[in-house]
Order: sequence, then C-alpha cells, then structure tokens
Amino acid sequence: MIFTPFKINGKEFKNRLIMSALNTGFVIDNEFSDKVSEFYKKRAKGGAAAITTICAVNKEGSFNNMPFNGEGFDVFCNKMSNMLKEYECKHIVQLFHYGSGSTFQGEKREEFIPKNMSVEDIKHIVESFKKAAEISVENGADALEIEAGKGFLLSEFISPITNDRDDQYGDSFDNRVNIVFNVMKSVREAVGAEIPVILSVSGAQMTEGGYTVSDMVKLCEKAEKEGLINAVKVSGGWYNSKVPCETYFVPFETIGAISDSIKRNLNIPVITEGRLNSVTMGEKMIENTMTDFLAIGKSFLADYDIAIKILEKKTYNVCQGCNKCIESIMRGEELYCSYNPEAGFEYIENTHRRIATAKKIVVVGGGPAGMMAAKKSAERGYKTILITNESRLGGQLNMAGLPPKKDDIFKFIENLENDLKALDVNIVYDTFADFEKIKSYEPYFVVLAMGSVPVVPDVFKDKKYILAKDVFFGSNKVIENIKRGKTVIIGGGSLGLELAEFINDKCCICDENIDVLSKYTDIPLSDMYKKPDITIIEKLPILGFELNSTRETVINGLLNNDVKMFTDTEVIEVKENSIVLSNDKEIEYDNIIIATGSEPVSSTIAEELMNERISYSIIGDSDYVRDAEKALKDGFELFLRMFIA
Repeated sequence: MIFTPFKINGKEFKNRLIMSALNTGFVIDNEFSDKVSEFYKKRAKGGAAAITTICAVNKEGSFNNMPFNGEGFDVFCNKMSNMLKEYECKHIVQLFHYGSGSTFQGEKREEFIPKNMSVEDIKHIVESFKKAAEISVENGADALEIEAGKGFLLSEFISPITNDRDDQYGDSFDNRVNIVFNVMKSVREAVGAEIPVILSVSGAQMTEGGYTVSDMVKLCEKAEKEGLINAVKVSGGWYNSKVPCETYFVPFETIGAISDSIKRNLNIPVITEGRLNSVTMGEKMIENTMTDFLAIGKSFLADYDIAIKILEKKTYNVCQGCNKCIESIMRGEELYCSYNPEAGFEYIENTHRRIATAKKIVVVGGGPAGMMAAKKSAERGYKTILITNESRLGGQLNMAGLPPKKDDIFKFIENLENDLKALDVNIVYDTFADFEKIKSYEPYFVVLAMGSVPVVPDVFKDKKYILAKDVFFGSNKVIENIKRGKTVIIGGGSLGLELAEFINDKCCICDENIDVLSKYTDIPLSDMYKKPDITIIEKLPILGFELNSTRETVINGLLNNDVKMFTDTEVIEVKENSIVLSNDKEIEYDNIIIATGSEPVSSTIAEELMNERISYSIIGDSDYVRDAEKALKDGFELFLRMFIA
C-alpha cells in the first residue's frame, strides 16, 4: 500500500511517503544555496512522493533562517520546485507563522505571555497568507499546506489556553477558529479550485484544558463542507505539550488513532505525521484506512534514502525520537540529526570522491564513533578494518537500547552494521587490539575509538556495589535481589534515570495483565505487585540534564512509580546497611548501583603508534566521554574535512 499512487484534489502522488516540513535553519535571506539544494535533492532522489518546504508568510512570522515571503522567495520557490520535479517529487509549500515571540531575527526565542493582536493585525496576517500562497503557486508549488497546529500562530488562536480574547476571534470555539477560516478562504480565493490545499492540525493539544480531537473534527468537517481544503494533515500535540509530539514516547500508531478519529468524519484524504519506525505499522495504518499518507519529515532527516530502502526491503536508519533536531532549531541553531551526522553536510560530501587505493585504515573499537569512522573510511575507498573486543557491534549503545521504549537503538546498530558489510569493511570480532595486532595490518592510518569504562566514586571503593551495566546485562538474580530490597542509584543523569526505568519495567506486570486481574480475580494487586523501592542520588542541581525535552516525561514517569530523587546531594559515608548524605539524611539500602558516568579507556597504543611514525586520531569516548550523538559526529567529521593522499 505504501507504494501505490494516491491523489489529492486530482493531483497524483507516486507513493504515500511525504517529507513533512522541517525548518532547517539553512536558508539565509531566501538564498537557494548548495547546502539547501543538496539536502532536499538527496531526499527527492531517495523516493519521497512530495517534499514540504516552509514559507513564513512574512518576515515577522519567520524564525531562525527560514524561507519567508519577501525579496528572493519567488526565485527560491521556483528553483526548489524545478529541482524536485526532476525526481517526480511534488513540492508542497507550508504557509507558516510562528506566532507569539516572533522577532525579525532568527535568534533563540524566550517564552513570554502572548499579547492580543488588533483586528487590523489579524487582517494583515490573513492577507500575508494570501500573498504567500499566490507567490508559491506562481513559482511552481504543486500544493499548499496551512500550518494550524503544534503551537504556532493559528493554533494559538484555536487553543482556549493561549486565546483569552472576548471579541469575534475569542471566547467560543467558533470564534477562536475564525482566523483559521479567514486564512483558508483567502488562500482558496488566491489559488483557485484546482490547487490542493492541505490543513495541518495537531489532532489534539495534548495539554490539560486545551482543545480536543472533537474540536478538530468539527473544524475539519466545516472546512471540507465549505470547499476550503482538499486534505488534512494530523500530527500529535504541541511542541510544548506534556509529552512532546514525535518523541519516542508517542508511537506513530497513537497519532494514527487520532487521524482515524478525524478521517472517519471526512471525505478527503488524511495525512498522518510522525516517525515511521515500523514499515508493517505504516502499511497497517493505510490498509486499515486510518490514513492515506504518511508524513515522515524526521524519518527523512535520519535517512534520505528511506523510501527506496523500504521499497527494496532493506534496513534504514530509524528516527530515534530524541527530539534533538527540533530542540536545535528552537535554540536558533541549524537542524541536525543525532543519529545521522551527515544531515546538512550533503553538499560537502559531494566534494569527496571515492578513490581506488590499497591503503589500509584500522579502526579500533566497535561503538558508535568507531562504526561511523569505519563507514566514512570505506566510503572514501580505503581498505578498512574494524577491530572490536566484543562479540557484537554497538558498544554502549547496546545498553542504551534496553530501557523502555528505547529499542529502536538496536535498529540503528543493525542498519549501520549492514552499511559496513555492504562497504566490505573487514569486521574483526572478539579480538583485543594491542599495538602488535594493529601493526600486523600495516595500516596507513589508525583510528582509536576504544570507548570508556565506568567511574566509581572514591567513597564506594572497597564497598559492595553493582555497576549499571551489570544490571542491564546481568543475570536474573540481580533483578531478583533488587525486587526484594531497597535500591539506591548513585547518579541521576540520563544513565541513572533510564536505569530506574529499566528496573521498574523488569519488576512490573504489563497493563494487559493488570486489566485481566482486576476484572476476573479477587486478588488485590497490592498483594501481588509492589513497586521496587528506588532512590536516586544526584550531586548536580538538575536530574537528567542531557535528556532535554524528554526529561520531564522521564522524571514524571519515575515519580508515578514512587521513585525518590535527591539533587544537589552527595554521599558522605557508606555504612554496612545505610548511606549518609550531604543533606543530613541517612537512608537504608540493600543494593547500591553506580551510574555516575565513565572515563576514557587507558591505553598506550597512541604513544606506540607515534613512536613507529604511524598516523592516528583519537575519537569518541577514547578522547573524552560524550554521548552517542557526539561520538557519531566525531567519527563523521574525522573524514569530512580530512583528505588523505
């Protein structure tokens, strides 16, 4: 079903995969640069049926180097449309206004209370949407999309939380959507009946007191009835919802269910926006008439060839839903993908030609930095050998994929391993790479990516403790002991928090079993299941600072499971059955788990290579400890700007 054509308002799309709009931060003053061109060209060649680019309807409504309807946009839009047509890829232009907090610059935005616009301001905005629509269609746009979701301007009018007006644009729902209907009418008037017009909505605000699915059904039904739109695109909640939309906490099928609730009330196509992490699920959503198209912008960011790879039944780089891409844009930076460091650098990659050479590059370490370095080395044409002392690739990513909802990381490892095999990288497993082993390959260049090892605070030396990795990879006996006693986790960074999630997941019974037991037995659940007694100790003033937009969701989940947490707290003394804290508290324990971080693996290989005049580079945790995103970037950047003769 994914690769069957489908029409919107008589215009045929070659398949059901649309790259939804992403502000890249690459477009400076509407310039169609090589960076912009190559970014979108790769995704058009990768099989997208359509690519959606953003047009802020005026300068005031743009942010962070976004295309806007002003000087040069006509040329930008024309070049984009013509380029996409070369690959039978439709060009959808999203008409956009940021809303509250808009400035004339693209700097980081600070939250503030929105102020009400005058009626004249609103008329000006409606006219701006109309003019942007006209310019876009005149310069080759195949379809238009009106952004009325995710917390941007039009959705701020729809929401009773952000709209406190008492005139014709506020108070009742019908009044709050007036501006949306005025925009749709003006756009339709500008472009006529034949151009497909898509309304983009958040299916529900996903915030207490916000608008609901029923509200969106009412809006879309009326818009269709009046002939104003030809399709509806449905996403999850707003970017500042309690559970941010399109993170790994919101499965695609959840948004599909919201789409289904809207679609069953309409007679026009529905497009569902999210992350396509399961082809089977995407097919099921279309087959079960939950949706007609899959809008997967973040998935195209993670892998520009995703459509072709799905068609050819190959693995692809799955979007991890970490939301770092959106966070980068909201900070006023360029768009990037934590698990695809090539995104945004396609234009530089084109300057590297594959060379025919017998020169060998040896990569030591099979974690994210080593795997990425080996991939780029092989792509440059070097005979590449990757040596790992483990029986599988992935390094610490194999641990990162074990907490609840994080298993897509294993798909990332699988896909990158398949890339290495396709590039004929010689992967040597279960082998300790000392200097003599490395030298035996007669390398021209060596990449040292040996990773890191856990750090144990001095206060716990000579005490009984468990390392986080031994909980993740340990025997069932470890979990059994944790179930029976009081557990203290030392370290409240992402490792400590996700470890607590993992323990809770291992110790609980699934929702389906709870449902059965509550309906058909008289056994009190409190007699059958007790939440593990977990306390997290963090010396910094904030928990999980690396998690960013997913942090609150993770912490709230732990609080719901009665996990106790201390910040700004250190362990002063470890007694036989209790620990003394810097906040003058003393807590009992049965198990202490160390999740305080890591330090680079100690090695003399670099010195030995230097003594033998063999060139090398140290990357990833071997240099200094960092997260997977920075480790992958390290491996990529090593070969991005390095031209070895």
